[in-house]
Amino acid sequence: TLSARAESDVSAKPYTYGTHLDIQKVVSLKQDASPSCGVVDAQLTYLDSQSKTQVLDYRKISDNCSSDN
Repeated sequence: TLSARAESDVSAKPYTYGTHLDIQKVVSLKQDASPSCGVVDAQLTYLDSQSKTQVLDYRKISDNCSSDN
């Protein structure tokens, strides 16, 4: 598909505090599999206001933490 080809041509940029995000539409969200609660690597693929595919690497709390305080 077009979006899969476009995504493979885009290099991921690491998120840093204060990074300006120009997100028009989220294409996909991925995160490393983790059976327990903790910090994991994640990746956001999106279209910017120019309809160009962008990929952002970032760290987040695992979805498995939803039941923990």
